[in-house]
Amino acid sequence: RYNADHFTYADSAEALVEQHHLALSNCLAQSRLLAFGNQALNTAELETLPIYKQYEGNQPSSTLLLQELNP
Repeated sequence: RYNADHFTYADSAEALVEQHHLALSNCLAQSRLLAFGNQALNTAELETLPIYKQYEGNQPSSTLLLQELNP
């Protein structure tokens, strides 16, 4: 069983907006996969997905989305 804690923040530095959006999307996608597994995919994606890439879901995890990162 896998237990994960994801910490991320909503506001990004002006110079790194695209990079921040990619990292935020990845964090939320991982949280969704841990919670829902294959149910998070549509049927067309699931039919073409190899068995070794399928995931059961229902894994405990916490996702904390902070407004900004500061000291």
